[in-house]
Amino acid sequence: MVEPEVYKEKKNELFDEKLKLTEQIARISKSGSAWLEPMREFVISALQAQKIARAKNECHDLAIMAKTVGSNYSL
Repeated sequence: MVEPEVYKEKKNELFDEKLKLTEQIARISKSGSAWLEPMREFVISALQAQKIARAKNECHDLAIMAKTVGSNYSL
């Protein structure tokens, strides 16, 4: 059995999360182009990664680019 306090806390957390997601959906539906800027940045990063990979760069340059491209979790 779940304690009433634990239940209320979890319920409030889930309600807050639902509210945030609902607001986010409304904002995306309203603007419709929320994905364009992140996609643009992804394409630019991919092109830069290709140039760095094909050029004769040091491992340090490759590591920095891999870290930059690999750390964008919003896509």
